[in-house]
Amino acid sequence: MQAGQPINFTTATSANRKIVNLETIETSGSGLTIGSQSLNLNSTLDATFTGPKLVINADVDIQGTLNSVSSTEVTFDDSTILLNSNKTGAAANGDPDAGFEVNRGANTNVSFLWNETNDNWTLTGGKFVQLGNATFDNGTNTTIDVLSDNTGMSWLRLIGNDQGTGAVEVGQSSLHGGGMAYNGDNNPAFVTGETADNICFYRNDGGTRHEVFHYRYNSDVVNFNATPTVAGNPVWHAGNDGAGSTLDADLLDGLQATQFLRSDTSDVVTAGSLTVGDGTRAETKLIIKASNDGVSDHIQFYNGTTRIGEIGCKDSWLRINQETAQNIYTPRMIRADGGFQVDSKQVVSADGNTLYENNVALSDKYLGKTAKAADSDKLDGLQASNFLRADTADTLGGRLTVTPAGGLNFQLSTAFADSATTEQHDFMKFGTHGSLSQISKRGALMLTSSDDSLVLAAGDVGRSFNNTHLDADGEGIYLINDGDIFFKTNLQDGWTSGNVWTYTFGGGQANVNGPTGQKRFWHEGNLPVTVAKDGNGDTVYTFDALP
Repeated sequence: MQAGQPINFTTATSANRKIVNLETIETSGSGLTIGSQSLNLNSTLDATFTGPKLVINADVDIQGTLNSVSSTEVTFDDSTILLNSNKTGAAANGDPDAGFEVNRGANTNVSFLWNETNDNWTLTGGKFVQLGNATFDNGTNTTIDVLSDNTGMSWLRLIGNDQGTGAVEVGQSSLHGGGMAYNGDNNPAFVTGETADNICFYRNDGGTRHEVFHYRYNSDVVNFNATPTVAGNPVWHAGNDGAGSTLDADLLDGLQATQFLRSDTSDVVTAGSLTVGDGTRAETKLIIKASNDGVSDHIQFYNGTTRIGEIGCKDSWLRINQETAQNIYTPRMIRADGGFQVDSKQVVSADGNTLYENNVALSDKYLGKTAKAADSDKLDGLQASNFLRADTADTLGGRLTVTPAGGLNFQLSTAFADSATTEQHDFMKFGTHGSLSQISKRGALMLTSSDDSLVLAAGDVGRSFNNTHLDADGEGIYLINDGDIFFKTNLQDGWTSGNVWTYTFGGGQANVNGPTGQKRFWHEGNLPVTVAKDGNGDTVYTFDALP
């Protein structure tokens, strides 16, 4: 055999096959080497090589059907295996799929094929396990679809064997974006602020991941690290409820905003009363703070629509003003513990003990409120002794004149018994012997002159008598007048029902004109009486029969 020359095998028959035994033509002890020239085998013949190795140093072009390769392992030095190399023209729907198929004996075969119908790689009959990292890069746009049948389910699971960490992240790069993660035991730490066994949503800022919110695998409660917003507005929750939340609700406890008083602008109580406190707290206060604008109108009062007055502060004073130039009235006491001023002039001192007139204490001009006689020499130029005392017995050194509009009222004593017979209360006393007195609880009066005479006079005679006319030192009762003396008795039923007694005097005889006609008035001068002394020396009068 000459190297470089073709070798033509003729047909040889052995049993049911045609065999070319290469052992008879080997050129070395290690097998048959065929150079760059052709080794032509008739397509109707079988060629069997039983040598230890067949080395072909040229291309192998198999134009028939390759039924099988019975080798345990096939290795290729080429970095690329081209399948379906005899395909010409454009690929078309219905072209056979190309790829790899694994015979699993009694089990269903599995394959990794290029599907010409769908233009994609198809893995059938099992799951794909990537033991290393995998990157999908389709250039400008890359899409990964996980499809299932209509009655099936597409599922992407990123899990560990027991306490692993799974995450899905999106972003513009590996440094900026965000994602979702689950860390079984915080090892390794993945997101700043995360806690174990929570589904965590995070943001990626410069390659550092920060938790935004999370919820536990066995809970429906979502925990946000900051207040979430809806359309730029904060979500209302217990942590931001109240002033400064910037939240806007339609109702608050079922009430509209117009049913509450505003605290940031002027507002009006349209119905009812505004009550501060319920009377059970000592520290309930209504505090009004305002800058000094020169007008003390912090609390204003209206009668209907007419402004009546206000209370407010101006400079260092709390002021009560009356808009309508009317007086300020109170039916009760006004208390001013720091004193009282009128138009910047002191009226009452802070302790309430000193009154002022034109900023001068009255105690410096007049007798003080609690002053005694020694406190002032005079009152309006008069000594204290020139005045009658009202709190004790006193003596009037002059005359007391009561005007027609005035009078003297004497209060009855209430200390009398109901049927007193020996009690006496003197309303007026005349010296040591005369008095006008109350002698019963109901006010019976007695005009008394003890140890001396009592004279009742009427007419001019009352101004002209003297001791030659009557014995004033005696204990008699004298009725003197310019005319007759009249007694009207039994008048309880009227002036016409009683008796009238008229006493007249003439010719040394006293007469009385009464209900039964005129009668003589008997007296010591004309009375038939016998006067004698008894054994004790007392005078005894014995009346004789009247003529």
